Amino acid sequence: MVKVHLPTHMTKTNLTDKPKLYLIPQGGFGNRMWSYEIAYQINKKFGYPWDIIMDTQFFPEVKYLDFPYVKQGEMKPTPIIKSLKDIDTSKDYKIGSYAVKLYNELRGEEYTIDEPITLKDKSLEDEIKLKMKDVIGVHIRRGDVVDEMNPNHGGHGIQPIIDDDYYRTTMNEYKDKKFYISTDGTWEETKWLWEEFDVINEYVRKKNHSKHGVFPFSKVEALDLFHLLYSKEFIMGLSTWSEWVQRQRRNVNCKVPPINFK
Repeated sequence: MVKVHLPTHMTKTNLTDKPKLYLIPQGGFGNRMWSYEIAYQINKKFGYPWDIIMDTQFFPEVKYLDFPYVKQGEMKPTPIIKSLKDIDTSKDYKIGSYAVKLYNELRGEEYTIDEPITLKDKSLEDEIKLKMKDVIGVHIRRGDVVDEMNPNHGGHGIQPIIDDDYYRTTMNEYKDKKFYISTDGTWEETKWLWEEFDVINEYVRKKNHSKHGVFPFSKVEALDLFHLLYSKEFIMGLSTWSEWVQRQRRNVNCKVPPINFK
């Protein structure tokens, strides 16, 4: 008997109908990606018995990105996994990034991904790889978590930011290089980068704020992430946006900021 091994990145209907792991949306793209990473690792731990379901209403990134073992579909009422004990691999479950103790383990410094996420448009991804092979990627976070209008936010309040001098000093180490800038800062906050450095992209502000609890994610955000992902070196910001890129790069050529992510 010949065994047929399906590609691990397969996202369409499998030969058999598997039980489901439904992802609970939690915050912006970076936080949602930790929900996915936990689901992936649980799936791997038990021998990939589940299809991971990302509801397009809550995970708009599935329009542009391919995730290993993911199918699209609506979330259904199911129990939430709160521990890895007594799990029945024949049943459906829901999972969020803060639901299990595995979360802290996944965010450990040694964690690297098994299978990378890719763009659905593979020819465009190849173009980005070529374009960014000698360009330095830079992410500067100036968005919602430093919003002085909402200093008592229950989830974060005002968090520290990495000041301009750090970026200026670090980028000056690459004086002969071109840069790609990703930021959610205003033009007034970030225009100095375009004035002082050779930046290949025009200013486009990334949106961090949610509407009705759903954070936006468009082709603009997808391309922005993959330009950072394929840059020669990556100067990180203080954000799960940067952290996602770092993990996808398998921690290679990433300059981590001098402030603890956690």
